[in-house]
Amino acid sequence: MPETPLRGQLSTRDRIRWATPEEVSQWDAHITGPGMRSYVLQARGFAAAKHTAGWTPRYLVIDETVFVLALEKRIPLLGRIWYIPKGPAVAHAAEVAGLLAPLRALAREQQVFLVSIDPQIPVAEEPELRATGLEPRNPVQMTSSTIEVDLSQGFDQVMAQASSKLRHGARKAAKLGVVPGEEPVTETAMRAFYDLLIETAHGAGFPSRPYAYYEAFWYSYAKAGEGHLFFSRHEGEVVTGAYVILLGDTAYYKDGASRRKRSAYGTSDALQLHILEWLTSEHPEITRYDMMGCPPASELHNTEHPLYGIGFFKKKVSENVVDYTGAFDLVIRPRRTRLWRRIGWPLAARWAVRVQHQTFY
Repeated sequence: MPETPLRGQLSTRDRIRWATPEEVSQWDAHITGPGMRSYVLQARGFAAAKHTAGWTPRYLVIDETVFVLALEKRIPLLGRIWYIPKGPAVAHAAEVAGLLAPLRALAREQQVFLVSIDPQIPVAEEPELRATGLEPRNPVQMTSSTIEVDLSQGFDQVMAQASSKLRHGARKAAKLGVVPGEEPVTETAMRAFYDLLIETAHGAGFPSRPYAYYEAFWYSYAKAGEGHLFFSRHEGEVVTGAYVILLGDTAYYKDGASRRKRSAYGTSDALQLHILEWLTSEHPEITRYDMMGCPPASELHNTEHPLYGIGFFKKKVSENVVDYTGAFDLVIRPRRTRLWRRIGWPLAARWAVRVQHQTFY
């Protein structure tokens, strides 16, 4: 039966609405507002990048305080799916539980049969999420575990806690003439960084995406004043690159890449040290550095873990690993979801890789 609200209370459906054009234009300010646990993939820049991959951004407001970016894709014969990247942006499982009913109501109204969510909730609270009826699913992002650096303590203390290998590599790179620094986010710079990224991805066996996707991503964040591109150069050649995003009180190490055959030692160390110094000296409002992905804390030193290579360099900066719960499915229409999981998803995943040359999500 439809929910009958008490006098003075909103119905479940009335608790959720579409964001206004004005709210969308100021979206990143809203997701970093009071009470929000903002995350970089809930920002408009990510919506712009995903739009190039066939996703339609849907901007939602729940209870007038929680701003949610949902990405929508139409699935032939079944309806629509929603993917909420690293969201809803709240801090605890109980808050997620309170948002499920209005999300379910709007999703059903919009012919959505499945909503995948990926909130940043501490792993200790996973039983609470399971108790809501949410179904655990395979990870969408490689950031269920991440290394977080406390920048509020200042550069000297950050360096004191970093591995001596980072400092040694940076010093050696400096002696060899390696020069790290920020670059304007231009077409030429983005092309150079993309070449590095593809070389790194192929060498490490990671999936990559078309240039148009990265261009939309990097340019959108840069245009908003949030995205910053850094290169290390040796004898004029770009040898290492990094893209860092500032959102709210957090800096995100979103993309990093380097030449497979380096002409100098320690180029990545020098660049990372430069970024840390830049953050602590020029951006005192940034108190946390999220390095976006590594093995879980219990597996950080396990050389057999699939993400060991990703974590190997990052743990030079810090070994403060924070584990989150990962992704869950909110099933709206069970029969259609079963068909999607059994038939639709395997076909869509293969099509995305073989034809579109990118992953589905």
